[in-house]
Amino acid sequence: MDDTGKVLTLNKIKFNKTITFHCHIGYNLTSGTSKRRCHDIGTWSGTKPKCSPITCTKPKETPCGYYSSNITTSEVPAVEFSYNTTLLFVCNNSKYSCLNKTQDIRCSENGVWSDNKHLCGVLKDIKQEQTGENDAENTNSDALIGAICGVVFIIGSGVFVTFIILKRRNIFRRKKSDDERQSFRSSLTHATDLEIFIDGQETNIVTERTQIGMADTSRNTNRVYINTTVGDSGNQTYYDFRNSESLPKTAIKIDDLQDVVFNGNNGNKIFETQFKALPQGMVENFSEAVKLENKGKNRYTRLYAYDDTRVVLNTDEDSSTDYINACYVHGFNKSRKYIATQGPTKNTVADFWWMVWQEDTSKIVMLTNLIEEGKNKCIKYWPDDMEESFGSLKICLKKVETHSQFDIRTLSVKKVMSSYNNNLNSLFNNIECLERIPAEKMVTQFHFTVWPDKGIPRYASALVHFLKKVNNAPTHGSGPIIVHCSAGVGRTGTYIALDYLTDQGKTLGYVDVAGCVDSLRRQRVSLVQTLITRLPMCLEDFMPFVTRDDGKPVYINAVFLPSYNEKNAFIITQSPLKSTREEFWMLAWEQEVHTIVMLNSTDEIENDEKYWPEGKTTVFGNIHVSKESTDTASNHIVLTLSLKKNDTTRRIKQIRCGGWRKGNVLPDSPDTILSLLETVRAWQQQTGNHKILVHCMNGADRSGLFCVISSVIERMKIEQDVAIASVVEEMRNAREQIIPCLEQYQFCHEVVLNFIQQYDTYSNFRS
Repeated sequence: MDDTGKVLTLNKIKFNKTITFHCHIGYNLTSGTSKRRCHDIGTWSGTKPKCSPITCTKPKETPCGYYSSNITTSEVPAVEFSYNTTLLFVCNNSKYSCLNKTQDIRCSENGVWSDNKHLCGVLKDIKQEQTGENDAENTNSDALIGAICGVVFIIGSGVFVTFIILKRRNIFRRKKSDDERQSFRSSLTHATDLEIFIDGQETNIVTERTQIGMADTSRNTNRVYINTTVGDSGNQTYYDFRNSESLPKTAIKIDDLQDVVFNGNNGNKIFETQFKALPQGMVENFSEAVKLENKGKNRYTRLYAYDDTRVVLNTDEDSSTDYINACYVHGFNKSRKYIATQGPTKNTVADFWWMVWQEDTSKIVMLTNLIEEGKNKCIKYWPDDMEESFGSLKICLKKVETHSQFDIRTLSVKKVMSSYNNNLNSLFNNIECLERIPAEKMVTQFHFTVWPDKGIPRYASALVHFLKKVNNAPTHGSGPIIVHCSAGVGRTGTYIALDYLTDQGKTLGYVDVAGCVDSLRRQRVSLVQTLITRLPMCLEDFMPFVTRDDGKPVYINAVFLPSYNEKNAFIITQSPLKSTREEFWMLAWEQEVHTIVMLNSTDEIENDEKYWPEGKTTVFGNIHVSKESTDTASNHIVLTLSLKKNDTTRRIKQIRCGGWRKGNVLPDSPDTILSLLETVRAWQQQTGNHKILVHCMNGADRSGLFCVISSVIERMKIEQDVAIASVVEEMRNAREQIIPCLEQYQFCHEVVLNFIQQYDTYSNFRS
């Protein structure tokens, strides 16, 4: 607006001019592109920026006090508070007094309260009468109060300094904007690159179709300030150069997403064009990262933390620098939702854990393995058994959950208490209702183990499930999720983008991948690093290989399949022919198989194709196979065999499925499969849960059905969900003939339903 309140409209901005968007004080940029350039076709590069109001969450309650808008009101009921809101801390009882120097807290521009550690207390066992107090009692009480005031000062001084800095910064910005508004009209006609500050809601700016050219970034920047009024609703503010109803140019509606992704070469060309247009390399300042004292803290060159978005570590007398190669990254609906960082090195592991503690992080997402292709990608920054110290923190592994494609570790993080803090905590025992210095935090590490460096996961469904696992897990801290791979850019950026775009699609009905990645790369270098759309699948990627004693490899028609907890839990193969019985036993021996599941009837096998002895010991190559006993279990035949190779003997059970007649697509009933699973489970538990060798006539339809149902039930017991489609999709990557018909797919659901209904009967399924 001008001085009269009239809205100013820029009717013409020539090609190649760059504008920069800034949110008004009290708002944060949450999506879109901050810098945009006018193209020759009259459109702007990048995507529409979007500002969201800065809010602070409701202050944490304490047992002895609450926050109020004024002294006389009751506890504040709101969940979030707007920027610059001030609240007062009130003690619950008149006998308590606030021990802080100031009782108010303010919602600051970084979305946190200026001080949320207010304390109430009253001294115990200290006489209040003026008479009868001896010198020793006066000395003790003075020392106690002095110690508490010292802590409050230490905590408060940092907040106070921060408050003063922010205050000065705001005053400077206001003064600067007032001065530069005076030159608005004169600077407009001579503008090169334009930097537009918007204080309110939508501003209509029309572009002119002109010829495109390269920008001269060395020119001086003229800034144009345009004021509009913030509406009463307090909604997010932004500018838009196009029709407000139109989607960003690179956006894809959810309904069209599948067609675009699977559009063959046309889809790949679209992705390639968009990828090449993204910001490349270090696009923001990184002066702190290349200082002499910080260079050794970067794993790779030219992959540094930006000055504006880097995580600044709190330092003490033992710290030489506040630098760590880590950056804050915004989520779709939450500022600083993540911290993207490199995998810890020997030089940075203590800093990494200090960042976890400082930022109140309770979730770590690890997307690399420690060693990949013979190269060290990340130091092992957690212990296996005994407690291990990293700087001033002690880390202890509490629990590990192992799954086929990821591991989950629960870790305890304890701060090594200084003698001062220990003395202080002992003094707190004399004060009622006073918070002590926290001594322990619980952190969950989610480690995705099947993502190759500079590649993509073999199964998209596996990464989606992993993301849901992270998001649905309970959160114990209020800080960002720390995400890292090796460099903290490629896999890290892809994971963050997936989470961001999922939220965007749910909220807006479209995803803007190019706009998202553009925004991410301005917060941390090279997030989403490479252009790889899909990798070709080979059957060979899932095949086990066996070798003869002379070292020569032997081909066998078999593939690995995963269960929920194990990557290669099953081996499925066709029933052996006369010429492949030796290879069959070589496979069973080398893969340490203890359980063979036979899903075809003996009537379908010729006598010379039987791979087990009916009477005396039979020799297959250099493996001696002997029959020990034959039993039945729930209509299934269980044959106990003894294998001997050289001087080593192993006991194996062959479990033949009963109730699945020749020529039938399905077993006789769901109970047939459930009882078969129980028989297999019982023997597996006795022998150590080794790989299960499953076979049928073609090594696909019956074998696949058994493995799918087993994996679905295993996952259901852990995750409390039914994921038949996901399991089938994953297993079909190894053998596409798995679940070849609708009848088998429906039967999977029937078995799961039957299992749920009979859960008490099959209570021993619980692991």
